[in-house]
Amino acid sequence: MDAIANDVIGIVENMQRDDLQPIEEAQAIAKLIAEQALSQKEAGKLIGKNRQVINQLLKLTSLPEKVQTESLENNTPKTILVELSQLSDESLILDL
Repeated sequence: MDAIANDVIGIVENMQRDDLQPIEEAQAIAKLIAEQALSQKEAGKLIGKNRQVINQLLKLTSLPEKVQTESLENNTPKTILVELSQLSDESLILDL
C-alpha cells in the first residue's frame, strides 16, 4: 500500500472515533494535504468530505495556539470554532 493510502486509512479510522475533536480532525487533514501535496478537493474526495468542509476545518488550524489548546481541553463544538476562525482580529478571538 502506498503512503497516501496509509495516511487516508489512518485519518478515516481516526475520524470515526466518538471523541475526535474538530481541531484534531483539522490537524490530521492539514498534515495529509501537506505531506501528500494534495488540493483541498483531492483530500476531500479521498476522505469523503466536500471541499467546503475541508476548507472550514483547515481554517481551524489558523486559530491562535491558545484557542486550539483550550478547545481540546474544553471540547469546544465545531460550529463555535468555525465562527471564531472567520474573525480577523486575533485579540477579539482570544477575548472570547
